[in-house]
Amino acid sequence: MDTGAQYNNMIVADNLGKSFVSGDGTSTPVFSGLAFTAGSGMTAITGPSGCGKSTLLYCLSGLEPVSQGNVWVLGEAIHEKDQRDLALFRRTHIGFVFQAYNLVPSMSVWDNIQLPLNLAGRKVSSERISELITRFRLNGHDGDAAGSLSGGEQQRVALIRTLVADPDVVFADEPTGALDQRTGQLVFEELKAFAHRPGKCVIIVTHDWRLAKLCDFVYIMQDGNLNGSAPSGVQV
Repeated sequence: MDTGAQYNNMIVADNLGKSFVSGDGTSTPVFSGLAFTAGSGMTAITGPSGCGKSTLLYCLSGLEPVSQGNVWVLGEAIHEKDQRDLALFRRTHIGFVFQAYNLVPSMSVWDNIQLPLNLAGRKVSSERISELITRFRLNGHDGDAAGSLSGGEQQRVALIRTLVADPDVVFADEPTGALDQRTGQLVFEELKAFAHRPGKCVIIVTHDWRLAKLCDFVYIMQDGNLNGSAPSGVQV
């Protein structure tokens, strides 16, 4: 496959398969033979609970090794990278918003936001962090321990931590799942605005069709298969 085409698409996967092997050696397939492409903008992966959406997201981002097939992100064959090179690539180019937030509970909100930047040896202005804290309605929580916040507040901290690093690609696993409708809409609009900046790509997993159809492209996953891509607004 042409590397230029891969980069223009930003994310390309072909013949993608993932199986989990149990302790007795039994292999349980989650999906197989999937094809996926995503360019700049916002792409949703939706479908019923347990259909493999999150597993697919982890495979596309390189957080979970694939059982078969190939994945290119920004023209890089991540299925060929060793763990060290993959970690360096993700640190430079990829952001991930987890369902479990992955914050350090004893650290302050501010320090949690700065932690990945410090580990990468990068500097971001305090003004930029303060701006995002205000936009995500977390004023006054800068010094609070992350573990003292509600689930919805922790989700917003996790999203700020991702966006402040300004990655090329953001993978977001149910980023509005712990939020009320109003705050969920705010988070979604912030992600969408980020996705529409030049050279940015956001892949969002959601079971909420109301949000999915507002994305630029929608993939519908069911029974371990991607049933094709659909432009926003197309009803299932």
